[in-house]
Amino acid sequence: MTLEDSDGRFLKSVSEEDLFTVLEKIGKSLDFCILSNGGDFIQSAGSDGGQLIQYRDASGQYESDDTSLPLEKVKEVFLSYLKGDGLWKSSCSWTMQDGPEESDEAQPGNMSKPDHLSGNLSGDSIKKTLINAAKGEATRSLSYMVRRFIRNIFR
Repeated sequence: MTLEDSDGRFLKSVSEEDLFTVLEKIGKSLDFCILSNGGDFIQSAGSDGGQLIQYRDASGQYESDDTSLPLEKVKEVFLSYLKGDGLWKSSCSWTMQDGPEESDEAQPGNMSKPDHLSGNLSGDSIKKTLINAAKGEATRSLSYMVRRFIRNIFR
């Protein structure tokens, strides 16, 4: 497995300690990290308030329903992924973002694989997801504050 962080550092032989050190820096000195195994990966981004996890495997790309997971939960999920025990999939609720990739045979003329399958992982996908999650959270918070304000007016 390979661990990549938002500063562009790659680690090919990943230990539990290496993984936890990188995860603890997310939201502080790092924006995201990606743990990849061939074409499959799991990635996290966030802040001190919590992290979002995404993963991709043969069935598609998924995102954790909770967009502000505590660091300990993120560590648990990533460690399980690193160990390859498969338990990490049942430790969170997930929502499918994209379906499975079409094979190259099903797409004549398509000679290149998508970035996430060719090993050229970038932060673009997770950055877009984080921006959308932040927008959604801001919208929900604003809506909640407006509802409270209106309720207080009529009390």
